Amino acid sequence: MDCGAIVARTQVTGCHPVGKCDPASAQCQRWGARGQFHIETSDVILLTRPVPCRGTLGLWYQDRETWVALRELRSA
Repeated sequence: MDCGAIVARTQVTGCHPVGKCDPASAQCQRWGARGQFHIETSDVILLTRPVPCRGTLGLWYQDRETWVALRELRSA
């Protein structure tokens, strides 16, 4: 398991509060934190190699160096 690296990318498609979960999605109810929004994603793509990156809680913008590394990896 790689720590301190980006190992996949995904498309954020939406978000909803805990009380608005899709009843057909039992997974949302299982992992969702009460009192917080749930991020909806699709199209997960595993990268061919990890891109070193110091993460943070929640969504954040990567620095320029990380974006360049991700673009190079995508075009390779």
